[in-house]
Amino acid sequence: MNNILLVGCGNLGKIVLDGLLLENKKVYLLEKNKNITQKINHKNCIIIKKIEDQVLEKISIILLCVKPNQTKEILTKFHKKTKNKVFVSFVAGMQISSISSCLKNKKQKIIRIMPNIFIQFNKSSSAIFSKNLTSNEKYKFEELFSFFGYFVWLKNENDFDYFTAMFGGGPAYFLYIMSCFNEISKKNKIKEKDSINLLVKLLEGTCEILKKHPKNLNLFINKVTSKGGTTEEAMKILKEKKIIFNKFNTALKNAKNKSIILAKSFKFNI
Repeated sequence: MNNILLVGCGNLGKIVLDGLLLENKKVYLLEKNKNITQKINHKNCIIIKKIEDQVLEKISIILLCVKPNQTKEILTKFHKKTKNKVFVSFVAGMQISSISSCLKNKKQKIIRIMPNIFIQFNKSSSAIFSKNLTSNEKYKFEELFSFFGYFVWLKNENDFDYFTAMFGGGPAYFLYIMSCFNEISKKNKIKEKDSINLLVKLLEGTCEILKKHPKNLNLFINKVTSKGGTTEEAMKILKEKKIIFNKFNTALKNAKNKSIILAKSFKFNI
C-alpha cells in the first residue's frame, strides 16, 4: 500500500490516523478544523488545505471519515482524478452506489467499512464490503486495518443494516445489561466501586471462555447451572417463554429497520 489521504479527522478519523501512524504509514490529512490540526505533530502526517493534483499523484488510498451531508461536496472534487485509487468509506449509511455516482465512475474501486466504538482499544467488531476487489487486494486491506480488531467481509452490502444494529449498537446493549446488574448489586448492599470491579472481572472471565471455547456456549451455561441450585432457579426466569430472547430479537429488528431508513435518506444520484 502506498501513501494515504485521510479526509476528515473527527473522533473516528483521529483514531484511524493514530493507528496508521503507529504502523509507520505516510498519511496526507485534509481537515479544515485548525483546533484539530494544531494538535497533530508527526513526521509521517502531512496536513493539506485542499485537494491538489500533486498530492493525488502520490496517493493510492483515500479514506473518507466525514459526515454524510459533507460527502457529496468532497467527492465532486475528485472527478477524473481517481485512476488507480481505492476509496475507503467510513461514512455511516452511505452506500457504494451513491459514492460511485458522485465520482461519476461506476467501476471505481470502493470499500465500505464500519467499525464500532471499541476501535479505540483495537477491539472493534468491524464489517467490510466491496464489489470489485481482487483477493490479493482484500488481503492487503486486511493488513492495513489489522489494528482495528476483528472484522468480516460481508457478502451483500445490505448486510450492513443488521451489522449496524447488532455490532454497531452492541457496546450499548452490553453496557446496559451491566448497568442493570450494577443497580441490583447496589440494592443488595455492595458498594458501587466493588460492584463495578466485580462486574468487570465477571465480564473478563466470560470473554476468556468465549475466546477459548466459542462453540460451547450452552455447555458452559450448563456447567454453571447446577441441578437444583441457585443459578438454575434464575435461569428458569431468564429462559421463560424466551422472553429475553424475543425482546433482543425485536430490539435488533427495530434497529435494523432504522438503519435501512437512514441509508435511504443518504442515497443520492447525480
